[in-house]
Amino acid sequence: MEGVIEEGADALEKDEQGPSFDSGIIGAALRTEHYEIAGYEAAIDMSNTLRMSDVTALLTVSLNEELTAARKIKAAAKPIFKEASYQPEEEEKAPKTSKEKYSAKKSKEDEKNAASGLKKRPATR
Repeated sequence: MEGVIEEGADALEKDEQGPSFDSGIIGAALRTEHYEIAGYEAAIDMSNTLRMSDVTALLTVSLNEELTAARKIKAAAKPIFKEASYQPEEEEKAPKTSKEKYSAKKSKEDEKNAASGLKKRPATR
């Protein structure tokens, strides 16, 4: 979890802006939510195995909150992803550290996933 948080903090320190940057932040937020969702699902499975129904009920409430948060992030992200898909690609600076390489890879994946299925806006002259 520390790595996910640190990744988001590193991105914010770069002081960039625009829909493509925002898409990367959204991707980091979703990764955080999915990390938390996986943790709650594992804890629920353990509490079910131990027949701790009261604990399962509490964990399920928390899991549902995380699922709702992920859905809200995705809904809010749609217009940002769409706008990012219209931006021309910029020349990239090569990442230097392994953390920067990982972050760049994840950002590219997020942008690619966001752009899939979107129709490109015709070029204006």
